[in-house]
Amino acid sequence: MTEYVLTEEAAREAFWELTDIEIHRSFPGYLGLKWASSKAGTTDGFQFEYNDFFDTFFKIREQAVGKPYVIPFNPNEDPDAETENMWLQNNAAGSYGPSYNGVTFGSMVEDVSGRATSADWELVDDYWTVVRDDMLEGDSIPVELVAAFLLRDFVIEMDDPGAEGLVEAFQDEFGYDESDSDYNALYLTDTGHIDADNFEQYDSSMGSGSGTDASTSSKLQGKARDMDPADLGLLGTTGPSLDLDDIDIDGLSDDTSFDRDDVEDWLIGLKRKKQAIFYGPPGTGKTFTAKKIADELVEGTDGFTDILQFHQNYEYEDFIQGIRPSTDGSDLSYSLESGTFLDFCEEAGERSSPCVLIIDEINRADLSAVFGELMYLLEYREDDVQLAQSQVDEDDSYLEENGFEIPDNVYIIGTMNTADRSIALVDFALRRRFAFLKLPPNWSVLREKFSASGVDVDDLVNVMESVNGDINDQNYELGHTYFLEASDRDEVRNIWELEIVPYLEEFFVDQQKKVDNNYTWDEITSSSSFDL
Repeated sequence: MTEYVLTEEAAREAFWELTDIEIHRSFPGYLGLKWASSKAGTTDGFQFEYNDFFDTFFKIREQAVGKPYVIPFNPNEDPDAETENMWLQNNAAGSYGPSYNGVTFGSMVEDVSGRATSADWELVDDYWTVVRDDMLEGDSIPVELVAAFLLRDFVIEMDDPGAEGLVEAFQDEFGYDESDSDYNALYLTDTGHIDADNFEQYDSSMGSGSGTDASTSSKLQGKARDMDPADLGLLGTTGPSLDLDDIDIDGLSDDTSFDRDDVEDWLIGLKRKKQAIFYGPPGTGKTFTAKKIADELVEGTDGFTDILQFHQNYEYEDFIQGIRPSTDGSDLSYSLESGTFLDFCEEAGERSSPCVLIIDEINRADLSAVFGELMYLLEYREDDVQLAQSQVDEDDSYLEENGFEIPDNVYIIGTMNTADRSIALVDFALRRRFAFLKLPPNWSVLREKFSASGVDVDDLVNVMESVNGDINDQNYELGHTYFLEASDRDEVRNIWELEIVPYLEEFFVDQQKKVDNNYTWDEITSSSSFDL
């Protein structure tokens, strides 16, 4: 496959032909929604925040440079271009809203939030019939022109440049299939507007913009392709519960190198409890695994993830809420401020999909003190409670009509190093509220990592297993991640001497000879059988 881009001249020509077609001004808006629905993974029923979507998708500008789908060409080059460009830009802009010519664009979407402004909307099931009957007035539009306009900033891989490759790229980007009824109803597929002469081979140096104006395709290569659905104000339709059918369990298994059955069990536990803790000895990839799972759960939805780390000085006031001093000039005042978890829950309450908070080293804080009322709410998610420092009036009556509750779409993943002596602070009441997911050393991860470079690490693994055998306590074993960043024998030696040996000296503090006689680098490599 060779990479091509449309020539600037061909993109301009397609643009002018497109503007000459008598179509409704909302048609570019439809194209944007169709593209976004494809990015969201569904062509019907996806939700979006109307103003956020159009502001991001059509109207973001950077000085004179038009971002994807906004003014593509310099209006000063043609005396009639300014009017034509504004016509197309205004079609795409969100300022018209669903109520503008309501029987047309408004009938494509419906309010699903009940709010009059800045509402959440979704496409109706038969939105494409509105496009055909009202926007195109029963006619069809050349697919090549639409593809040229929308893909003018894209690098397209083709064996041979031409209309066929352009249309295939359009179908792929917009989630179309030639058998789709809306595709066949809306587009003319045999038009001959684009041929091989309209393409030029792509060179990465084109992105420098030298010798081009702000509107050429070389200035905007791939910008639209990089836009994330979450950046467009799209709202996921997954709902607050986890659906294992929508989760790439095989991909998570590959990314973490843990068995698929283990990954599935973790997800079942998280779905059931809504809060889980990965626990294991040092170097087993607890934080890495938690982040991988969190990212997968929010991928392609309006959910989000956040991470924080507990420590000995982390308190209720940091996590839930507390009174903090503030200054205004020379005046000192104290006000009740929300903590990290309340802020997270407030943001999650505005979303419709799972939101995941990762608490790293969760056992390093005094959890009963930090969690406070959360201890109850973690078990009884449907309830609400008045917080200890809720605002009250002069009669000691609560000013808040309702207490605090954890949104149904909030999931908590903690990580716990079992070698940390503060493990004893995790009481049984808290343990009952979490699913505990064990992460032991996984030597297959180490073997897989080095196999790509043809390095046999079996001897290193054997030594590590021997070390863990002498430790004889699964809470203090050494894990596989210590060596994942090593690229050669010298780096393995460096890690061993500066990380492994100091750990063993601390663990075998009363048995120093055990380390000196068995586990210095010279000792483990002195055997002729050790090979790395």
